[in-house]
Amino acid sequence: MVIIHAEGRKTMSSLDAKSLQQLSTCHLDLQKVAMTAIRWTPFSIVEGQRGQEKQHKAFVEGRSKVDWPNGKHNATPSDAFDFLPAFVTWNDLNGVNGKEKQRRGEAACYKLAGFLCAIGEMLEIPLRSGTDWDGDGDLADQTLNDLVHIERRK
Repeated sequence: MVIIHAEGRKTMSSLDAKSLQQLSTCHLDLQKVAMTAIRWTPFSIVEGQRGQEKQHKAFVEGRSKVDWPNGKHNATPSDAFDFLPAFVTWNDLNGVNGKEKQRRGEAACYKLAGFLCAIGEMLEIPLRSGTDWDGDGDLADQTLNDLVHIERRK
């Protein structure tokens, strides 16, 4: 299905094969959220379940606060996934393509994280975003901003 936005921009409303493969490693609740959300806004799933080597690397590089096997990505099935909004790249988020693209990419991540959490609420699946770990709505009080992370709250 193609979504045609008010300004004439077209987007696909389905996940690509790589995203579906990553999503298949996630808990069914996360699959429900992603498959519902994709009907309204395009994005990709870049990582679901994460093995020991990748988790340890993320921990050592400071991209995760926990080492293997304590991350939500380490569960089988995974209790977390990382996403990228459509039209946003890792280079955008890392500032490689300039500050303006970084700012817009970050804004898109915040917007999509909020949307995914809202879909979770609608489906009665409590979620937590890496943009607001404590869920208090204050996005400036984070010690680790993981803009692309969504996880199940138990």
